[in-house]
Amino acid sequence: MPFILVQTYSILAVTLQGSPFETANSIVLKPLPNVGEGNSVAQAQITHTSFLAGGAQGFVGGSSPALRITVYAPLGQYEVYREILQTESPVYFTWNVPQGTQISSFYMSTGDEWPGEGPLDTSP
Repeated sequence: MPFILVQTYSILAVTLQGSPFETANSIVLKPLPNVGEGNSVAQAQITHTSFLAGGAQGFVGGSSPALRITVYAPLGQYEVYREILQTESPVYFTWNVPQGTQISSFYMSTGDEWPGEGPLDTSP
């Protein structure tokens, strides 16, 4: 499955007027070049939303070297992703595209970690 090593990230929190208000928090990941798909992907965006629709979990847009990976997750998972980015290193983002441009699954993971290191990251 394709992946990127996350070099930097940014966060966007949006509240849209509606009945009820709709909320979306997005995390935009920028890849480290020359690792995984880092030379063909410009960014990956995880949008956590209170109005998640069914169907595909995301899609691949654009063309190399400026591919844009966009995926959707429930709003309740936002803090999990944000905490991984805030406290862990290295962080990888992986997605699965069984055919075409539709992403069927995705996940964020870390590299090897020392057990029991506590809330401070002491990995190299």
